[in-house]
Parts: sequence; C-alpha cells; structure tokens
Amino acid sequence: MQCIRFLLVALLFVVTSAQGNEKIAYELYKVQEGKRFALASGQRIYDPAKDFVVHLEEKDSKPYGTRKQIEIANGYSVGILDKLDRDVTGFGLWVGHLPEGSNPNRFSWEWFSRAAPGQFKKLLGGGKIHVTFSGMPYTQEISRIEFLDTIELEYIEDICCKSKGDGPTHVLVIEAGSVLAFPTGGA
Repeated sequence: MQCIRFLLVALLFVVTSAQGNEKIAYELYKVQEGKRFALASGQRIYDPAKDFVVHLEEKDSKPYGTRKQIEIANGYSVGILDKLDRDVTGFGLWVGHLPEGSNPNRFSWEWFSRAAPGQFKKLLGGGKIHVTFSGMPYTQEISRIEFLDTIELEYIEDICCKSKGDGPTHVLVIEAGSVLAFPTGGA
C-alpha cells in the first residue's frame, strides 16, 4: 500500500511539474532594405504563472482589458490584449519590446478572426491557431494558443518615422506546435 501511495505522489509531482513548462519555437529577424538578418532563434521554455508581464489596460478611466506578454529573445516579446468578451470573434497578437515603455513608438498588430469553434485564422498572411478559453460562459478569457501553422508577426520599431509602405523593421516567426499558455483569472 505504501508503495502505491508513493507512486501516486510521484506521478502527481511529474504531471504538475510538466504543466508549468510550455515551449515557443521562434526565429527573430531584423529587416533592412527588404532583407532579413537573423537576430535570434531557438526555443523559449517558460512557466505561464511566472514569466508573463501582466497589467490592466484602461480606456476612459475604466478597465478595458488585460495586457499579457512574454519575452521571447533580445527584449522582444509576444502578447495579447485580452478584453474578456462574452463571445470572442477575433483578437490581435502583437510583438512588443520589454521593459514596458522602452520603445513607445513601436507598432505591431496581427489580427486573427474566428474560422471555426476554437480555431482562428490570421487575417493577413494566413496561418491558423487553436485557442482555448477559460471563464465561460460569462466571459471568454484566452488561456492558451497553439500554433497550428508557422506564423509571422511583424514589428515596426518607430511608427512615427516610417514612410507608408516601408514595411516592418523586425519579424518574429513562431513555429507550428508552439504554445502560448497565458496566466488567467486576473493574474
């Protein structure tokens, strides 16, 4: 009996430990004159409960949503603004730069529209992701995004100084099979 109890505790520990580690496979490029130059590539192993920068966004002095982002490499991050809507039909993923406020003129916004229950498609450039929600039925909080396809997210370092049509200054490529598992419940 003692042996069975020990095995159950050990199994529970392994399962709990494995749940804390998620993986994002990525490539980060700087873009100059239409050519890509590799800045970093690899796998970002993380714990959703510990590694995200999370803060409440306000609009007109009222809570608007929760900004959740995680550093991927070289200060560049990926994140969402989770508005906790009742029925999420689309949302934006973006590339940022940490620490917050280190690049106030940056711009990145890649829109994903619902294509089927739990499945969203990138509006420009294509690619699909699977989204898991928590908090239902009253709100839908995005708790997990699995990349079904390799997705490119564009970033403009200084939107104020770019001419229309100049394109991105950086591209973050997230490989198929990667997972963004977000802290939930107002974390």
